[in-house]
Amino acid sequence: MKLPQQNALQNALRLMLIITMSICIATGNIAFAQIREEITVLNTRTTNLSPVEKNGFLFSIEKSGNKSYILGTIHEGFSTEQNLGKNILDIVNKSSRIFLEVTWGENSYNLLKQNAKRRNEIKLVDLIGERYFFFFKHMFVDTTSLLTFEEYQTLQPWYVAMLIPIADIRTENISRWKFGTEAQLMDIAKIKKIPIEELEGVQLQAEVFNSMNDDYQSQYFFDYVNLVQDRSIYKREIEAIDAWTRSDWEMANRIFAQFSSINNAFAKFYFNHLIKQRNAFLAKKIVAFAEQNAYQFFAVGTDHLIGEYGILNLLEKNSFVIKRIY
Repeated sequence: MKLPQQNALQNALRLMLIITMSICIATGNIAFAQIREEITVLNTRTTNLSPVEKNGFLFSIEKSGNKSYILGTIHEGFSTEQNLGKNILDIVNKSSRIFLEVTWGENSYNLLKQNAKRRNEIKLVDLIGERYFFFFKHMFVDTTSLLTFEEYQTLQPWYVAMLIPIADIRTENISRWKFGTEAQLMDIAKIKKIPIEELEGVQLQAEVFNSMNDDYQSQYFFDYVNLVQDRSIYKREIEAIDAWTRSDWEMANRIFAQFSSINNAFAKFYFNHLIKQRNAFLAKKIVAFAEQNAYQFFAVGTDHLIGEYGILNLLEKNSFVIKRIY
């Protein structure tokens, strides 16, 4: 696996600043000095070019003598500190099967976009307003070519919101996905010839998003843009990466609790549907595979493991013994 350039994190943070400033300019409300000061502090982090001994949130799950493992992941990344630690690699390399929420690739991205098309006559511009419609057209169609105009104008607002933090893939040639946990696990599965399966898949994820009606989608979109504008989204992402690279479980729980306290349409949907609702489904699938088989390796976003409705707690209720692996 190729190591990223030493300035990858700095480039990513600079791009987050550009995106945030652009959106704030579009809304006519920005505190440039404060954002620059925060980015300067974040830029003091450096990448680690030496092998990583320990990182991530790895747990054993055992029932009836069958022991498997579950890893809380970071879907995206910028730093070599996110290269899977030896504590994780030792377990993955012995696994008989790897399970991911989704095995991402060109086909899954295309399927997600296909499932994100509007299903009625109401147009995207009517849901997000002309100002945002033409601003994000410029970003996703004219500047990055992530979409054609024909594709863009037929999309659901939730998908447009999803594209905001990944526009850097085309604008700065930084792959936010490449250094994420799942991409590395997919590489290992290919090299080691370990079978890899999906716990969920893109279509099921899209169905959760599409359960929002038009009015709620509009508010979801506006609330998400506001969180980008006030820097909450990118700050949370960097803090989550910090927690993961340090294996700081308490910090991960604090970040989760702080974000869950936000009272808007985006946060409510995120925690009630993207986390709580999907956790019940994911836990059921994990139980089915792990009860009868040993050395299964499950990888889900870290947020899915945390809290009362987290997968770890749901597995304990199904009589699994959970132990942290350091």
